[in-house]
Amino acid sequence: MDEKVPHLSGKEFEELLLKRGRYLKKQKILSLGRYGVQGVLIGGEWKPIQSYPDLEGDIAPLGRHIIIEAKVVSGASFSLTDDVAFKEHQKKHLLERATFGSLCFVFLHFNARELAKQTLPHRTFAVPVHPDLPMWEAYARGELKTLNWKILENYEVPEVSWSPCGPRGIEWTPEIEPLLKYEYDLD
Repeated sequence: MDEKVPHLSGKEFEELLLKRGRYLKKQKILSLGRYGVQGVLIGGEWKPIQSYPDLEGDIAPLGRHIIIEAKVVSGASFSLTDDVAFKEHQKKHLLERATFGSLCFVFLHFNARELAKQTLPHRTFAVPVHPDLPMWEAYARGELKTLNWKILENYEVPEVSWSPCGPRGIEWTPEIEPLLKYEYDLD
């Protein structure tokens, strides 16, 4: 098992993505931060409203917008239809923004798992989100309800490597850099 990437919670995974984002900001490559929590004033009391995806930012030098929803999976698959795991309004937001040119991903980190006869290593995928991609077309038709390693490999979803930030980095974080020039293959 790769000891450099620990068993993660969702918040820990987001923090590691933000750490890589801070490193890339110093390099003047990417500005990445959390989507702000929004609220509405009802009867003199602030109430939170539906959350947006986790992270957003802009890619230098032209300012292309990037949106990332970060998810951690401790089992064999991730449900696209479970509104607790992945809210419908978040999917809608990502799909809509992608239509207008934003670069949108769901980062799925599968924690390492100990099975009876084998140990499965951690794996991280950057699932591109766009309504015209075959995977999201299958989801819209109701044919795709979950994502696992095999499905992600079949759709040629980019796998994300991990490394320290810079030559003096100690903590390993997901490498966002290769995805910043990603182009949707909509043929």
